[in-house]
Amino acid sequence: MTMTCWAFARVAIGASALVGLGSTGVAGLSAAAGWKLAKVHTLVTFGFTSFSAVHLGLFSGDGTQTASLVGGVPAPSYSRAALAVQHVATSMAEDPEFAGDDEKLGGMLESIRMKVKQEDIPLETEQALRNDFMSASAAHKCLEMLDTALSFLQATGGSFAQLTHLGDTLLEEYLQTVLLVKEKVFASQVVATTLRVRHIDALYKLLRKKLVSNPFEKVMAKFKKPLPAVHARKLEAATGRMDVDALLRALENLLTEQLTGGSLNDTGSLKACLDWIEVGECYLNDTQWFVDHFPAVIQLKSTMEVFNLLQKINT
Repeated sequence: MTMTCWAFARVAIGASALVGLGSTGVAGLSAAAGWKLAKVHTLVTFGFTSFSAVHLGLFSGDGTQTASLVGGVPAPSYSRAALAVQHVATSMAEDPEFAGDDEKLGGMLESIRMKVKQEDIPLETEQALRNDFMSASAAHKCLEMLDTALSFLQATGGSFAQLTHLGDTLLEEYLQTVLLVKEKVFASQVVATTLRVRHIDALYKLLRKKLVSNPFEKVMAKFKKPLPAVHARKLEAATGRMDVDALLRALENLLTEQLTGGSLNDTGSLKACLDWIEVGECYLNDTQWFVDHFPAVIQLKSTMEVFNLLQKINT
């Protein structure tokens, strides 16, 4: 067996171990969750070794180049290792959960917020992060690792109370633990030594803004309709009695996570959709200023215009 197939076999063994752990119910996992983690484990392992893979010729021909470099011969396609790797790769290719579109990402982030209480990144830390991620390349690499962390968190079982302790865990420490690695995961010193699992949502959004010039580009056109003048006047009159900063953050979450797909009716109530958006330690419908003063007549079709108007008022 060549070194190539031996490496693949080790990945397959690691994937099998994760499925086995899921079957035993460790940390609230199920067999299905273990299989999901196995796929993420394989993706990450291949990602970390992609440079070596290209150098050794893993992705060309029938493995002869690799074999010649390490003094071996390619394993036959019917070997156990080759079949195991083929099965995992096929499953990942067919699994729509790895599609990475905005609507699924929004659902994933919402799932994480339901499991682990999320917090904003302190302003001074955010500024330091902006310095660390001056280049789009650095931001993209960090996002790839956050994708991995999100996948593991989504597959982790347990109640909100049981998972509370995860919020205090350093992101660096969390990924080192789940990926079973000792080397540094994040290139950014700020991320590696300061940010915790409770900051993953805020960090993900900050990096996405860095990579996307217009964060609302994928918001569906039906949610960008004009705001009727009478509704605009009601909103303007109410701004003095509302927390506009919190409202803008909630609207941004709604626009980028839920209004990029077509599942919501554009004639529905904007206020009803904002009810369950988190602001700080509570939901909007738990805040008196929102319940009492946000105009209930505004429809979802004008969400983008509501955001633009409030942003203009707030500057």
